[in-house]
Parts: sequence; structure tokens; C-alpha cells
Amino acid sequence: MRRDLHDEMLVPAFYRATAESAWVPVEVRVHTKMNLVGDDMEGYGADGVGVRDITPRVIFMRSQVSVPTRGAIVSISSDEAWQIADSEKPDGITITAMAAPISEAKIAADNYPVRDDG
Repeated sequence: MRRDLHDEMLVPAFYRATAESAWVPVEVRVHTKMNLVGDDMEGYGADGVGVRDITPRVIFMRSQVSVPTRGAIVSISSDEAWQIADSEKPDGITITAMAAPISEAKIAADNYPVRDDG
């Protein structure tokens, strides 16, 4: 079932563990939605009750990337790439890493590769 979910929502990408590493083709899921966390979700709003969790995450199949390297790059398109921060503990066949967006200017300047099979 988890494999089916990943296959349904995957995005073709390239992964580079370090600046010296080769780019490796992978399929990832990117989560960027905002989550509301706290005890009183109905009260969230102008009164400030609740907290927004907007940390983007990249989810890898462990068969492709067993443990994402801190500082690694995931290149998805000419205007979307992510730098990996900390990883969570593996969760079955997947592993999730927190990520920070990379600017379009840096993507272009560093000539990040883009897969054309998506």
C-alpha cells in the first residue's frame, strides 16, 4: 500500500549526496503543505491559538536513498530544488527528510540537472 502511494505521488528527480558526488536519478514525494498543530484547531486564526508547521519534507524510497545526507541536493525542475536537512527515522520502506528550498537563481547558476521523464 505504501509503495502504491509513493508510485501515485512520485516526482522524478536527481539526488546528489555531496558536491563531489554524481547526480543519481530518484523518485521522491515532496510535502510542502501547511499543517496545523496544537490542541485547539477550531480556535486557530486571528487569536493565534495553534501553531503552523510548514517545514517542507522530501520522502525517499529507502531502496533508492537509504539515509539522505545532510546538505544533499534534490533537483526536481528548473525552478524547484531542495537542500536536505535532518532525516527522520526510517519508516518501513520510506525515509523522510526535512528540506529547505533552493532559489531559482542558484538552481540556474549551478546548472542543476532536470529529468525529462516526468
